[in-house]
Amino acid sequence: MSKKYDYPKGPRMPSFVQTFHWFFRVYPFLTRCAERFSSPIRLKFLGFGKVVMFSDPQSIREIFLGDTNVLFAGEGNSLLEPFLGKNSLLILDQERHLRERRLLLPPFHGERMRHYGQFMQDISEKIMDKWPVGKPFAVDNYLQEISLEVILRVVFGIEDQQKFVTYKKAILALLRHMDGFGALVLFLPVLQKDLGRFSRWGRFQNDMRKFNDLIYEELKGHSTESGEDILSLLINATYEDGSKMQPPEIRDQLLTALLAGHETTATALAWALYWLDKTPRVYQKLCEELDSVDEWDAKTLSRLPYLDAVCKETLRLNPVIPIVARRLQQDYTVNGYHLSKGTLVAPCIFLTHHREDLYPNPQEFRPERFIERKYSPYEFLPFGGGVRKCIGAAFATYEMKLVLATILRRFSIKLKNTKLKMKRRSVVITPGKLQLVVHER
Repeated sequence: MSKKYDYPKGPRMPSFVQTFHWFFRVYPFLTRCAERFSSPIRLKFLGFGKVVMFSDPQSIREIFLGDTNVLFAGEGNSLLEPFLGKNSLLILDQERHLRERRLLLPPFHGERMRHYGQFMQDISEKIMDKWPVGKPFAVDNYLQEISLEVILRVVFGIEDQQKFVTYKKAILALLRHMDGFGALVLFLPVLQKDLGRFSRWGRFQNDMRKFNDLIYEELKGHSTESGEDILSLLINATYEDGSKMQPPEIRDQLLTALLAGHETTATALAWALYWLDKTPRVYQKLCEELDSVDEWDAKTLSRLPYLDAVCKETLRLNPVIPIVARRLQQDYTVNGYHLSKGTLVAPCIFLTHHREDLYPNPQEFRPERFIERKYSPYEFLPFGGGVRKCIGAAFATYEMKLVLATILRRFSIKLKNTKLKMKRRSVVITPGKLQLVVHER
């Protein structure tokens, strides 16, 4: 006798059509699904198997606090393995995940993180010096340059400009494969055919080999002296049994930190500039708060509640990733729904952040929400949650505040193009090419 499972309703369109919408029209697709089916929603994506998406806080709480021996987040991220490697923190589960997490956590928190504040500001100022005052320019390119240089300093401790250029070229070559249709190729095994330079997958593999050669060469020549960068930390770190990380393990964690720390922050900053231009009242109020500070340094951030609220509201409306996921290792019940082994249960960050019952007039950019009320980790979850919450969450928020404040204290801003053209870059959703015009204040 077969077991009885309870699956919610969802769109009836074929899986390849749902997959297309997921990759190229994700926000409108999720919005229409929520309007019709509420929460949860059953979806069908190529390569994902059964997917059940939740946006109600009670279900999300059950998933985040659920049995980690059943709810495997690493398997939920398995489609990232060809890019990040099998040793990536995002791919691991259970004890091995916790072991690696303990090693990687320190640089992104506490005093060590705040130590990076001055060079975040210096890098921002240096790159802003190149902005053409009074003329439209593609600001997202510069935001990516800021975040990339910051994360290269954090990951490798790179200060030499030529070395920075070499790494930048290698990383951007990889990221180009993850734009638009390229993301579909990278995440669907059926399209991963290596036909050399005649196939996207073949060109990606070639660029990945070049990047790996760069990383392993760096490992050979990197000083074993203890440093502030993540690479030094990983080279010198030892597990409880006295063993050290092997080069392939270090490579995978470095690539994870590089890509997660680069794409997410640059995207969040682009969305912040978009919403500030679209909401003059908020822009003016934030500038008044920033101007109220006489002496500016990284520590000032803790005394700027409206800046904090603006960043949170940006991440509410446009979280850098729309969902997080767990793969069930056995039959499991979530909020009354009995689901079979292998199902992907996915807290939907985007839909949770757009719930009318949590955020009245959810399409409105209103930072005051985060001053008037404190939201639970199951209502506001831009970086996921539970034991799998992004270890770089505090670092990314800190950098976002610091870079945004540095821009607005120096320039007045205005977007030249006001029509939004959202674009997928790997797992993040960007506002597209923003043409910004700035003037010195």
